[in-house]
Amino acid sequence: MTLKNGTLQRTSFNTNFNAWQYQYKSGLYNWGLNTSLFKVIPVTARVYFRLNIDFFGVLNMPGIPKTPNNYSGLINAMFSGNSSRALQFGLRLTW
Repeated sequence: MTLKNGTLQRTSFNTNFNAWQYQYKSGLYNWGLNTSLFKVIPVTARVYFRLNIDFFGVLNMPGIPKTPNNYSGLINAMFSGNSSRALQFGLRLTW
């Protein structure tokens, strides 16, 4: 700030640091939830079946794509970064 007599008066110190400049904005969540269920079915005293059902991506969260667009450099949330929900069945015989 310049005073009436022409001298320069410093009113604030500029460190070129803006506290809001480096704040992040959260995007789509990029995590998954897997679970498994099983049932043991006895056939005899020493022989039994075990039925497994595995669920991958239970909540079917879309997530952020892993890489941005090659041309624009932008991340497009229109396409999912996570795979879709999947099921896996298994049957085990133990004796």
